[in-house]
Amino acid sequence: METSKIKNEKMKKITKENLRKYWLRQSLNQKMKFYVVAIISLLVVAIGISFGLLYSYLSDFNTILKNNNYNQRVNAAFEKQVETYHNYTSLKNDTNKFAYQEASIEFSEALGKLPVDLTTMSKERYLITCAIKNTYEAYQRQTSHVLLIERGTDVFIRELYDSLDMQGYLQEYIHKLIKVTLRENDEIYSQKLEFFYKMPYVLILLALAAVIFIIVVGRSIVQLVLNPVMKLAEAAERITEEEYDVPDVVVENKDEIGQLVQAFNLMKHSTLKSINALKEKNDIENKLHKEEVRRINMEKMVDAMKMRILQNQIKPHFLFNTLNIISGMARLEEADTTREMTMSLSKLLRYNLKMDSDVVYLSSELSVIKDYIYIQEKRFGARIKFQLKVEEEIDVNSTLIPTFTLQPLVENAIIHGVGPKEEGGTVKIEVFKQNRELYIVVADSGMGMSKEKLKLISKELNNGGGENIGIGVVNVFERCKSLFPESIFEVLSEENVGTTVSIRLKK
Repeated sequence: METSKIKNEKMKKITKENLRKYWLRQSLNQKMKFYVVAIISLLVVAIGISFGLLYSYLSDFNTILKNNNYNQRVNAAFEKQVETYHNYTSLKNDTNKFAYQEASIEFSEALGKLPVDLTTMSKERYLITCAIKNTYEAYQRQTSHVLLIERGTDVFIRELYDSLDMQGYLQEYIHKLIKVTLRENDEIYSQKLEFFYKMPYVLILLALAAVIFIIVVGRSIVQLVLNPVMKLAEAAERITEEEYDVPDVVVENKDEIGQLVQAFNLMKHSTLKSINALKEKNDIENKLHKEEVRRINMEKMVDAMKMRILQNQIKPHFLFNTLNIISGMARLEEADTTREMTMSLSKLLRYNLKMDSDVVYLSSELSVIKDYIYIQEKRFGARIKFQLKVEEEIDVNSTLIPTFTLQPLVENAIIHGVGPKEEGGTVKIEVFKQNRELYIVVADSGMGMSKEKLKLISKELNNGGGENIGIGVVNVFERCKSLFPESIFEVLSEENVGTTVSIRLKK
């Protein structure tokens, strides 16, 4: 017995350890899916049990009501038949005959609906129901016989009293059935009511079990995700303080967090090796080249002069390379925002300098404006919001528009529209087709302008610019007119509401 108990304990420990290792190997996505599915399953079970209990209670209550209703209908129908029978035997005419026949049919139908099932009712109620049905058959034969005898004879009176005796038996059986049914229904109702009162406690227990499960699984998720991340953050903070010899971060995770920790430890060791190598190299260089300090200083002076010359002759590709280096360093340092802003600026500069064509595909313009919007979002934060919408029917890879059309319009909306507004605003860019014409609309919810200033700007556009409108917008207007002579350039504005610039390109 002792050996068997020890084996069972060992098996339990092995099984528990295997489950723990299996859980650690699962990805974060799988862990979260399990967590969500488990919570939903608990809710579904709790709701299912609640509805099941409620349905059972309502079903039994409905059965009670039906039984009472059947009994009352039988009782009412029989009383009506007794009354019409008395009238018909007292005075035989067509009216009383029709009333009696109708009452008999009504009672037969009500009696036919009485449940007679020993599996769903007590034996006493079953026997009483059977007695009613059997007695009624005999009663029906007796009443039919009475109605055929001539009224006033001794035979009629004797047979009539026999039928009245049967009426008494039937009434007694019916009243007894009502009484027994009410007693049984009271017992069922009392049982169900007692259980129904206990149901909230059952639901509370289910809710507590669900909460405990959620807490247990939640703590497991926290231990497997947050604790390793906290360790990583602590180690990274020490490294930023130039403590490169911090111990390795140790976690049990085999998922993405574990891979991240391993990568962090490798990067830390690689950085420490590089720093040590640099220190050794610097020490050696300092010892070997002390006598060449003067020459090095002279070379530095020459290099400084060359640098000034290079600065005066700097070319665009040098700026692009520098931006790419900054982007690469930002990626290594996990500064995603800095990297994205650097790449967006690089794309903008490259697009500005390389665009030697008068027209470009709409896809190129959209790519550049997205980079420009990204930079402006980082600049203004939540003060300014951008919305870009392109109609799905437009093929952006085959639609041509003038080069550098969108950026000047968006920049103008920021500088003169939403930028000066204290609470900021929204800049909407929309491209769509209507009647085979391409519409480019840039609208802002900024400062807007008065009617007088709007007229002045329209005049300056036609005259090639002025102090009230930027050269970029004028340039867009001129190029649109040059490349698409039938194009329409429209500016709408309302003070303190916003401005809308619409370009309609006609080919």
